[in-house]
Amino acid sequence: KLGLPFNQLAALADGQRYGIDSLFFYMKCIISEVKFEGGEANLFRFVDKLESNLSNPMGLASSKIVLMVNELLKDGKEDQIMSICQESLGCMHEVTTSGKVDD
Repeated sequence: KLGLPFNQLAALADGQRYGIDSLFFYMKCIISEVKFEGGEANLFRFVDKLESNLSNPMGLASSKIVLMVNELLKDGKEDQIMSICQESLGCMHEVTTSGKVDD
């Protein structure tokens, strides 16, 4: 129900596992019944941080997922959603086939 605890968990995860943990908690924060007012801004700040590190394909893929969800929240954007999905899948494919996945 409350978004604030998810926002705090996202901050504590601080980009672990290519940002997937933080991404999950920020997304839970912004879709909670009782939204945390700063949650969306924190999510996009986190995405900007992921995108700034282009050498990390999983971080880039995570940021593409957030962009896709952002577009899903808008009406009539099917073409943009499909494009973002394709980019995200491409990034994930690159990582999983290159053998460069680290823990």
